[in-house]
Amino acid sequence: MAGLAKRIAWRKILYSTGIAVGLGLLAFQVWQGALTYRQAQACVARPVYLGAVMASYITAYFVQMAAWALIMRSLQAPLPAQAVVEGYALAFLPRYIPGSVWGYLSRNEWLAQNHQVSYGVSTTASLIEAAMLLVTAGLLGGLFWLPTLWPNPLLPIAILILGLAALWLVWRNTPWLARRIFMKNAATTDQFNRAGVHALALWSATSLLYLFFWGLQGSALVAIAHTLCRGISLSPFAATAAAALSWAIGFLIIFVPAGLGVREWTMSALLVAFTATEPGQASLLAVISRFGLILAEVVVLLIGLHSQLINRWHGRKWLPDDASLE
Repeated sequence: MAGLAKRIAWRKILYSTGIAVGLGLLAFQVWQGALTYRQAQACVARPVYLGAVMASYITAYFVQMAAWALIMRSLQAPLPAQAVVEGYALAFLPRYIPGSVWGYLSRNEWLAQNHQVSYGVSTTASLIEAAMLLVTAGLLGGLFWLPTLWPNPLLPIAILILGLAALWLVWRNTPWLARRIFMKNAATTDQFNRAGVHALALWSATSLLYLFFWGLQGSALVAIAHTLCRGISLSPFAATAAAALSWAIGFLIIFVPAGLGVREWTMSALLVAFTATEPGQASLLAVISRFGLILAEVVVLLIGLHSQLINRWHGRKWLPDDASLE
């Protein structure tokens, strides 16, 4: 019993430290983004589009939360919408620490402490989420890019079929793979015996949400282009493909925190390749995009923290008693 209490105490310390470091790195990125924007002497001619940029990015965060909540529901670990809003972004802040795994470990700890979700189930949800984001990003990028390299009327249909098949394989087989990995833990095994990805409706809804998520990312890029003094014309599909592929490449470079720098460089190169945008303009779009994403994340965090404060005011706790984990 003493050993369990000690492990719980260490997990809480690591969880709190990760959140603190993540907040610090997020604040640093806000500062860096402001400096970069100033140094570029960017000119904003149509500020009304800035509202569309922020609305797209904030909505995208909530769409991502909704998709993850559906994945949790499919694993028979449903969470109230309020709990998702309060904890999703905050628990994932440690992703700004080099190594993508830290954000997922922090989320696992939040789910275990606050919602008694086993690490096996939460890890499975994270694997499905990451895989579906990567597959949908590759699907959109492939649908835009490959037909320009090999013009063929059947190629888009083949890409779409392969993408949907890959999404279905992820949805059906990830729980089986995770069950094999986490089978040694009896509590996890019991929860996995009750869990499983079954509903076609859930798979369809989750897939559509991730495609909508990338569409919002592309829409934000188009709005940023309309904001600047020197008019830049972007195709929404090209902007969506560039945003999705740059995120995927930044995600796969795991030793770079949150793909910082890598994602911007990739987005700039893809915008030049996809839309014939000048390199300087493409770099500016990528930097402003990162800055907008960070500001949107701050807004989402504040919404979640505000909800937590209201709950605390009404007597609810953010961290559960230790006894609830025994």
